[in-house]
Amino acid sequence: MSKVPVKTLNNGVEMPTLGFGVFQIPDPKECKQAVLDALASGYRLIDTAAAYQNEAAVGEAIKQSKIFCIKRYSFGRSVIFLPLK
Repeated sequence: MSKVPVKTLNNGVEMPTLGFGVFQIPDPKECKQAVLDALASGYRLIDTAAAYQNEAAVGEAIKQSKIFCIKRYSFGRSVIFLPLK
């Protein structure tokens, strides 16, 4: 994946402006694999919402990927942004 443009947030963190959306992936197994594939391809922003009813599959994929999620201001080597609606 090419370098994704970023926006610098007020706290200095750079957030990708391009993400992978999981809307309309209702099957948990398919959703989990899609997120794993997206992360393996270099995506670091996964767009999800409670209304999609696939948050568990997204969480399982993130956990399996061993890539760190952003928690307040504590960062791992590679950060996943997970905007929730």
